[in-house]
Amino acid sequence: MTPRVRTRRTAGFYMRMSEEELATIRNKAAEAGAKPTDYVRRAALEKHLLHKYDQAAVRQLKRIGVNLNQAVMLMHQGNFSDEVKESFRRCLRALEIETGVDG
Repeated sequence: MTPRVRTRRTAGFYMRMSEEELATIRNKAAEAGAKPTDYVRRAALEKHLLHKYDQAAVRQLKRIGVNLNQAVMLMHQGNFSDEVKESFRRCLRALEIETGVDG
């Protein structure tokens, strides 16, 4: 078994939070069997977080998907009118804009 190398941590970081937030962190750390500082360090350094712009793009793509699904449902009902075709065009154009693909 390889011996564990201890990292000397000399830098500090102070963070303000509510009592409820602190209690939640302590509870989650206890559930994970870790000290709160280790829990926060691992959560911050090991977890990939989506940037707020990525989150906005995901929400927009979900909305586009809902619109596309509604148009497909109308198509399967035999209601493939010019309005439904235009809805498809708008959805596809929005997808092209969101993904950076110019069709």
